[in-house]
Amino acid sequence: MACLSFIVVSLNSGGQETSWGSPELIGLLIAAGISWIGFWVAEKYATMPIAPMKLFVKWEWRNVPLMIVVRTLLFFHNFAMIFYVPIFLQVIGLNEITSSALIIPFLLVAAVSSSTANMVCSKYGHVRTVFLAGLAFLPVGVGLMSTLSETSSIGRIVGYSLIAGFGFGSGTQLTMVIAQVGLPADELTTVTALVGTSPSLGGTLGVAVIGSVINNAFRQRLLSSSIITAAETVTSTINTTISLNPNDVVNTLRSFPEGDPARQVVVDAYVSAWQKGCWTLVGVAGLEILLFLFARRVQMDDGSKKESEDMAVVEREVEEERIREETEKEKEKNANYKGKKTNSDVGEIEGIREERRETIEDENGQEDEVVQEERQVPTDDDQDQVVSPTPVKSPIGAFLDRLLTGLRVKA
Repeated sequence: MACLSFIVVSLNSGGQETSWGSPELIGLLIAAGISWIGFWVAEKYATMPIAPMKLFVKWEWRNVPLMIVVRTLLFFHNFAMIFYVPIFLQVIGLNEITSSALIIPFLLVAAVSSSTANMVCSKYGHVRTVFLAGLAFLPVGVGLMSTLSETSSIGRIVGYSLIAGFGFGSGTQLTMVIAQVGLPADELTTVTALVGTSPSLGGTLGVAVIGSVINNAFRQRLLSSSIITAAETVTSTINTTISLNPNDVVNTLRSFPEGDPARQVVVDAYVSAWQKGCWTLVGVAGLEILLFLFARRVQMDDGSKKESEDMAVVEREVEEERIREETEKEKEKNANYKGKKTNSDVGEIEGIREERRETIEDENGQEDEVVQEERQVPTDDDQDQVVSPTPVKSPIGAFLDRLLTGLRVKA
């Protein structure tokens, strides 16, 4: 605050009440510099700084200081136009109401272009292109306004104001957004506050700087005119309050009757001073464009990208759920198949066992038949008589049976 106060006072006083080389003015500028340094030293060692130094020293966060400066310079134009355009229009012959109303087109188109630029950037994401394209209208519009004179029509005044307003408004919202992109969440409030205070700073500097340029140029032009220096009313006005109160220019014009040569000299002097003020604004606009070229590229969207990502996540989850269900069904199917196969295998095994059992029984039956055939040996008395077969339950039993049979035959 102290630094800003010293700067504003020095700009308003320099070349008007005091010369630029006066000790008072130099002292004010030195005091402003010391206040500025003291502020940053205090912020560096403060426990809870208002403007943390890390926001201004990290290269990846360079958009913060750049957008603060660019936004300050944007509102430098805004307040300078609002303050000095009505005065200029009164000087060239328009009344107070008309002069004040003609600033409305500038403000209206600025509001519209601000919203439009933000929507375009959100939809297409080309922040740098949109910002630079919009900002290019600002120096063009201000440069055209420097060509206005007392013969200019209201249509020209409105048209040039629209161009300048479009250039100013297209960057007002984007500077805030660009400064916030890429920052951690805990720094957003601080950055928003810092960028939000820049319009006040820009307005104060704009009125002070452009006022100093116009008033100094106007004063020098009047003092160089022999007609004006001969008029005591104008000379006294110049030497007292004309540099502090711009309305005194209008009052000075009213002090001359219509057709007085001094009146035309005053008008011409103010038009010349107005042109220098406009060219100063053109230079400031060029500085804004140059600074923005160093800003880090950012990307914006209107939420459709996030929505599409969310839809992709939902679709992926649905697909995973479907695959999971199919996998579970496949597992159940395999389990049932394995169960059936196991039962079938058990049946086959039982069948094989049964076949083996039958085979063994058949083999045992065949052995019994052989034994029976061996036992059917005919006697000498009756070849047709056959010994009744005796089942053999074991090899020993079979041996004994054969032995007994042999003894019987011999007997």
